[in-house]
Amino acid sequence: MLVMPGAVDRHYRPERAAAADRAVLWVVVDEDFELHIEASAYLAGLRAAGRAFNTEKTYAGRIALYLS
Repeated sequence: MLVMPGAVDRHYRPERAAAADRAVLWVVVDEDFELHIEASAYLAGLRAAGRAFNTEKTYAGRIALYLS
């Protein structure tokens, strides 16, 4: 893998999360469980648009892979 000098090597992964209203949603986190804001906002947009649960799950995994 090509790494830019001075770049921070982060690994992201999808995580299933439970909201306060018991809804299950997907987010993208790094190895320290810090939320990737932009990726998680994109997944929230999919939810708001009424996309299927499995679509959100698949996109979460692929976004995490892209970011890593």
